[in-house]
Amino acid sequence: MRAFLTFLFKLLTSVRLAVVLIALITLCSLTATFIPQKQAPEYYRSHYPAVAADAIVFSGYADFFHSAPFFILAGLFFINLSACTVNRFVSRVMRGAPRRYGPDIIHAGLLLTVIAGVLSLINRWETVITLREGDRRLFPDGSVVTLASFEYRRYPDGRPEAWISRLKVEKDGKTTEAAVEVNHPLFLGAVTLYQSSFDERATAYLDSPEGHFTLWKNEAVETGEGTFVFLGADTAPGSALFGLLDPAETRVVERRTAAPGGRIGPLVLRRVEVSYATGLQAVVDPSSWLVIPALIVAAAGLVLTVIQKLKEQR
Repeated sequence: MRAFLTFLFKLLTSVRLAVVLIALITLCSLTATFIPQKQAPEYYRSHYPAVAADAIVFSGYADFFHSAPFFILAGLFFINLSACTVNRFVSRVMRGAPRRYGPDIIHAGLLLTVIAGVLSLINRWETVITLREGDRRLFPDGSVVTLASFEYRRYPDGRPEAWISRLKVEKDGKTTEAAVEVNHPLFLGAVTLYQSSFDERATAYLDSPEGHFTLWKNEAVETGEGTFVFLGADTAPGSALFGLLDPAETRVVERRTAAPGGRIGPLVLRRVEVSYATGLQAVVDPSSWLVIPALIVAAAGLVLTVIQKLKEQR
């Protein structure tokens, strides 16, 4: 029994164990970025081999940062770091070694950081809300947010440049205007709004020999020259993009652009109307502030370590 306890103590105070745990946490976290998170089990079973899908679902890897594997690794790292900190402090006191508390304070800051991170994961709440122009949403702090407009900017080659949601925020009888875009969130008391996505609703108004009709985005129409699917607005203002489907109507074999008055087979494009809905990620993280004092403690330990080293060199 004593031999086992000695082995366990050496294992828990081992720097090698810390390196292995950090490597595992980093590797698993990186892997999780390549696996879509928080999807239904059917999603993984339809996109991955059966064995891999079952492993993702039953291990909790579908939501890795709230899964048992993540908390086990984080818990082992916390125990290892705590054991190293206590062992180092006690051994130096017992040996009468010079008082160098800088590394101990750094370890304490790292421990606080782990605690803050885990609490943030446990207490964090988030959801995605979809708003179209004029839609309103009430938030827990009493704010009423209205989408005034949504702007989707593109580069000349058609690549996305920016998504900007312009909001009106009403609270306590006052109305303010604010913009949310990628990397520029909006803070509403305990709620933080991030620009996360958008939805495009495009309608093509067409003339045919039989009369007028409309097509929604991704809707197809059969003509004498084949079946065309409306792919949405083109980069040129007022233009629409259509795709000619193969005979089996399973894939697009040719893309065609039409300006107002232009033809797609026997069809004539009159106009295209586009409206957007913004996707805002609302996040409540009451424990996020704990990271700040944890980092301050770690930084203080680092500064103290540097000062002590400089004094010893004199």
